[in-house]
Amino acid sequence: RLAPITGVTAYSINPGITKTTLVHKFNSWLDVEPRLAELLLEHPTQTTLQCAQNFVKAIQANQNGAIWKLDLGTLEAIEWTKHSDSHI
Repeated sequence: RLAPITGVTAYSINPGITKTTLVHKFNSWLDVEPRLAELLLEHPTQTTLQCAQNFVKAIQANQNGAIWKLDLGTLEAIEWTKHSDSHI
């Protein structure tokens, strides 16, 4: 589904911590906490296959303006909320 005025669809896909080799290389290219990879992997992770399958589902949904959360093998549409204290 395309946006009615521009014909362009935009949405956001946001994966959670995914077990990849990149997680182990954070410390080599970011000047951050030396144990960042270890700290990340202390939390539940998803596999690359789970992430990829849900990534494809989000693309296939082609829902204009959607915010997708891909975490722990699930795909969830996130509701954008306006917070009165943030002035957004």
